[in-house]
Amino acid sequence: MIISIIMPYYKGIHFLQDAMESLDRSLSDCKATEVSFELIVVVDDGKAKEDKDVYGFGADGCVMCGSQKYRDEALTVLDKYKVLFGERLTVNVIPVSGKYNTAMLRNEGLRAAKGDYIYFMDSDDYILQDTLRVMAESVRMGLHDIITGPIEETMFKYFTYVSGNGNGCEDNAGRAEPDLSECECPNRENRKHDGADDGRRPDRFLAAGNMCRFNLTILNSLVRRDYIMKAYGDGKLLEFDAENELYCDMAYTAALYGNTDNVCFLDKMIYIKRIHNDSIQFPAVDQLKVKNRNDIFLRSLDGAVAASGRDDLIAGVVKKIKKDRAADKRKRRQKRIRNFFARPTYFFRMIEKYLFRRLSMRRDWIVFESFLGKNYSDSCKYIYQYLQKEYGGKYRYIWVINDKNTDIPGNVTKVKYLGFRWFYYTSRAGYYVNNMRQPVWMNRRKGGVLLETWHGTPLKRLVFDMDDIHAATPQYKMDVYAQSRKWTYLISDNPFSTKVFESCFLFPKDRIIETGYPRNDILYASDMQEQADVIKKRLSIPQDKKVILYAPTWRDDEYYGPGRYQFALKLDLNKMRDMFGDRYVILIRTHYFIADAVDTAGLDGFAVNVSRYDDIAELYLISDICITDYSSVFFDFANLKRPILFYVYDFDKYRDTLRGFYIDMETELPGPLLYNEQELFGALMNIDAVKNDYEDRYNEFYDRFCCMDDGHAAERVANIVFNENR
Repeated sequence: MIISIIMPYYKGIHFLQDAMESLDRSLSDCKATEVSFELIVVVDDGKAKEDKDVYGFGADGCVMCGSQKYRDEALTVLDKYKVLFGERLTVNVIPVSGKYNTAMLRNEGLRAAKGDYIYFMDSDDYILQDTLRVMAESVRMGLHDIITGPIEETMFKYFTYVSGNGNGCEDNAGRAEPDLSECECPNRENRKHDGADDGRRPDRFLAAGNMCRFNLTILNSLVRRDYIMKAYGDGKLLEFDAENELYCDMAYTAALYGNTDNVCFLDKMIYIKRIHNDSIQFPAVDQLKVKNRNDIFLRSLDGAVAASGRDDLIAGVVKKIKKDRAADKRKRRQKRIRNFFARPTYFFRMIEKYLFRRLSMRRDWIVFESFLGKNYSDSCKYIYQYLQKEYGGKYRYIWVINDKNTDIPGNVTKVKYLGFRWFYYTSRAGYYVNNMRQPVWMNRRKGGVLLETWHGTPLKRLVFDMDDIHAATPQYKMDVYAQSRKWTYLISDNPFSTKVFESCFLFPKDRIIETGYPRNDILYASDMQEQADVIKKRLSIPQDKKVILYAPTWRDDEYYGPGRYQFALKLDLNKMRDMFGDRYVILIRTHYFIADAVDTAGLDGFAVNVSRYDDIAELYLISDICITDYSSVFFDFANLKRPILFYVYDFDKYRDTLRGFYIDMETELPGPLLYNEQELFGALMNIDAVKNDYEDRYNEFYDRFCCMDDGHAAERVANIVFNENR
C-alpha cells in the first residue's frame, strides 16, 4: 500500500524547510511497515513569469513571479531530505518550467503519482507528528474513498508551534466542533466505521467544517486513487482546473466529496495551514491583488455546486460560505460606522482629507514627533535643537507632545498626538520628523518630506527579517511596508544599520542617509560633565554615588493582545540594595511599550523607575554601568566606553524562538553574557576586572558601531534634509 503526497512548490524556502521537517518528524512516529510513502514535489522555477514589483505579482496580476534561484534553493533542501528520509519516504522531484499555477503543478504531481491513495499538501504548510501514522493505520483498516481530518491555522513556523511558544496559535484539543447547523444537507446520520470504535468520527458532514471554513479545500484529504479514476476520469485521474488560478480547489473538492458517502474523519490527522505574515515577498494566493476577485470567487462556488453532481452537501456548504461572507462584510461596515461616531480620529481624518489637504502646504513648517508624542527626546529633539540654534526663525516648529507641561525650549507649537490640531499641522507641514512608524493611513503631501530617524541600531531582527510575529497581526509586515514607502529619508547610525535597514524594511539604499544618530551628539558635548551634574541633581541622586542603568527590552511573547504588552522584572531589587546600596543607585528604564510595568515602592534612595524620563541619552551621561539584555541601548552607551553587562536570563529562547539577532552575541558584544542573578551580581562586584577583560572587544565594537557618532550628526542631517534650496 502506497500513499503519494503531492506538494507543489514555487517560492519560500523557509516554508519548504518547515514542511519537510514536519514530514521527517511524522515519519519517525510511523511504524506501519505495510504502508509506504512517496513524496512528489513539483518545483516551478518561474522562468516564464514576469517580475513586476516586490509584491510578486506577475504580468496578469495573478501568477507569482520568480526566477530559477527558487528551484535551485528547493533542490538543495530536497536533496538533503532525500538522504535523511532514506527508505522511509521516496522523494520524487519534478522540475517544471513555464507559466505554471498551483493547479498545473498539482496535475503534474497526479500524473507522476504511483500511490493507492493521494494526499494533498502545500509546501507552505506542515503536519503534526501523528498525522502520517494515523493515515497509515486508516488505509489498512478499510477502503474509504476519502479520509480527512482537522485543519488548524497559525502564523508561526513549525518549531515555534510544536514547542508551544506560538501563543495565539490555535489548539486543536480545545477547539469546538464547527457549527454546521446551517448547512442544509439532508443526510446527517452517522456512518459507522468498518473497523472497531476507536474514537473516529466517520460522519462525512464533519468534513464540511473544513469545507466551510477553508472554502472547499482539498488540503488534508487522503483520496483513494481507484475512486478518482472510476468515478470521474474514465480510467484517468481527475485533474484540477488549470484555468482557475485562484480557487482551483473548489470544483475538485466538490466533485470528490459530493459523490460519495464513504468518508472517514480522523481527529488526529491534523494539518497546519500557515497564514503568511509576509504578503510582500511571499504572498499566499489569497493575498494577491487581483481584479474582480470577489466575482471569481462567487463563480468558483457556483462551479463547485455544478461539479458536485447536484449534491446537497456541497450546495449547503456553498450556501453557508456565501452567508458567512455577507455577514462578515456587514459586520465590517457596521464597525466602521460605530468607529466613526465613537472615535474622533475617524471624524478628524475626514476633515483632514476633504479640508486640510486642500489648503496649501507650508514648506517652512516642521512637525517633530517622538514615540507617539510621549516625550521630548531622541534624535528628533537634537535635530530640533540644532535647527533652532542655526536657522532660528526660518521655520515654524510644531512638537507633538501629549503632556502640554513638558518643557520644550524655544518658540514651539504643542499639539497632542492624533488630536484635531495634529491633523491640521501634519497635513500642511512641509517636513515631518518622526522616530517611529506613522499611522498606516497617513499620507505624505506631494513635495513634502517625511524624515524617519528610527530609534536605535538593531540587534533584534526586525520586520521582514523575522519569521514569527508574536505580538502583532498577520498584516504587520504589510503595514510596515506601506508605511516605509512614505519615508523620504531614513537615518542610519553606521554602515551595519544601513545594510540591516535595506533588508528589514526593504528600503532603498539611496534614501538611507548614514549620518550617525543626532541623539548621540550629547555624548560628545564639551559640557557633558556639567550636564550630568544637573541631571543627577534633578533626579535627587547623591553626587558621591555611582549609577547603574538597567534597560531591559520587552519580550514578543509577553503580551495581553496585539499592541498590549506586559513585562516581569527578573531582578531581586531588595537583594541588590543589600549588596550595592551603599555605593550605587539603580535607574530602571524599560521599553516605552512597558513603561509602567516596574514597581519600585519601598526602594527609595536606591531604585528609581525612569521609564517615563523623557530623554534616555541624558541618563547615559550620568550612568557608570549599563545593564541590558537585547535592547539597542548598548550601541549608544558604547560611545562613552563605560562597562556594559548583558543580563540574558532567557537567551536561548529569545535567540532561537522569539526574534534572533543580527550579530553573534556570544562573540561580538562589548561585555559578558550573564545568565542569572548570581553571575550578574558577581560581575558588578568585580566590574574593573570585567572592563579589563573586554577592553579589546569593546574597542572593536566601538570602531564598528560608533564610527559615525562625533557630536555633529544633527548638523549633517540638517545639511542634507533642511537645505535652503528645497
